[in-house]
Amino acid sequence: MAMKPAQGHLRKRHLLRNTLIISGAVLLMLLAAAYLAGCFFFQSHFGINTTVNGRNLSFLGTSEADERLALNTGSYELLIVGREGLQLVVDAAEINLQYVATGQPEALIKDQNPWLWFTRIIPQPQQIVVPTYTFDSALLSSHLAEQKLFDKAKMRPPTDARAVFEDGKYVIKEADLGTTLDKKKSTKAIADCISSGQESCDLDAAKCYVAPSLTESDDDLVKQINEFNKYAPFEITYTFGDQTEVLDANTAIKWFKAGSNGKKTLDISAVDAWVADFADRHDTVGATRDFTTAAGAHIQVSGGSYGWSINEVAERNAIIEAIANQSSETREPVYLQRADNHALPDFSNTYVEVDQSTQHMWYFVAGKLVLESDVVTGFPNAKRATPNGVFYIRSKASPAKLRGPRLPNGEYEWESTVQYWMQVTAGGVGLHDAYWQSSFGLARWQAGFGSHGCINMPFAKAQELYNTLKIGTPVIIHA
Repeated sequence: MAMKPAQGHLRKRHLLRNTLIISGAVLLMLLAAAYLAGCFFFQSHFGINTTVNGRNLSFLGTSEADERLALNTGSYELLIVGREGLQLVVDAAEINLQYVATGQPEALIKDQNPWLWFTRIIPQPQQIVVPTYTFDSALLSSHLAEQKLFDKAKMRPPTDARAVFEDGKYVIKEADLGTTLDKKKSTKAIADCISSGQESCDLDAAKCYVAPSLTESDDDLVKQINEFNKYAPFEITYTFGDQTEVLDANTAIKWFKAGSNGKKTLDISAVDAWVADFADRHDTVGATRDFTTAAGAHIQVSGGSYGWSINEVAERNAIIEAIANQSSETREPVYLQRADNHALPDFSNTYVEVDQSTQHMWYFVAGKLVLESDVVTGFPNAKRATPNGVFYIRSKASPAKLRGPRLPNGEYEWESTVQYWMQVTAGGVGLHDAYWQSSFGLARWQAGFGSHGCINMPFAKAQELYNTLKIGTPVIIHA
């Protein structure tokens, strides 16, 4: 019996439907297989669109990922920067840099969800990991030493903030941070940067610089400034010929101390200490002086009473008054005695010279020899020797009675009257005529005819010297 047309059409539709069902089932099975394969694969491999530290690690396993992350080891450079333009480069070859596989790729893979691997078709954000490197620390230290990173001659030590006096008031001078590096901290910071693969290391940001102890924000310093500004400013400019030295509030700020009530008062002992040091630096009495003798020899003469001498008590009082009166002045220090010049030798070219070794004296006026004479100086023992040094004429008298030590009976050990007396030392040594000397010069001073310390001269020479010699004239006595 022949099939009817309607039945044939229905059979074809049924066959097509079965084919589609089978095909869909096969496709679903393939997709399921692919999905499951992806779930399995991405349990040990990076997913699609995975970028780590700028490198595409898609579909890579842990070992391949490690290799790709280590690709820049040979070309690695670390730029070290610091204060005031400090720059230094360390490259991989100089320190034998090596990449260390630490399992970081494996950890990243474990963080993935392999069941959602297909979602990574959408672009993913870059991931950052800190790689680990090893290097030769001895080579690093050697390289830093070669580059003189820790050369103290190139470093500027930090200075503390401090109080200074400017424009009529105390202000805080800011601390200077300096450029002194802490070697231990700096080396560690650089090593940490290399170990983590960083491209730059900022030593300032890593706090590798030695810091000042006191900064301008210190509360105590601010309080100190406010307290000091209650006191009057002053300034003394001392003159020493063409040289000057300034004493002002920058120094005096250290002389104030807190009393029991907390109020600042001037510490007089601190002023005394400063004046004593000031005098030590500028007094020349007893100083060692270079001297060219009349015979042309270059010698040094020490000791004596000639020279500059500051009156410390009077100068201390003048400073205290200047502080109290807020004064500003330019002046010389208060002197007990003065000299001709401030620079050594501080005597001019008018002086008396006595050479004990030759028993001779010379008198120069303005550099010109106007008188010379043989003399007899003190017998060379502890009681009668004539002292060496630079002295000056203290007084003159004509006539004058010279006396030795007083004896128990009230009389004097010796007593002589001279016509021309020119005193040299406070103890009674002087230049004078000596009628009792039969001759002068030679070795009489060592042969029992030496004086009791004075410089004995022939009568006529003593008279000539007395008539021209001025009080204050330097007297240089040497061996």
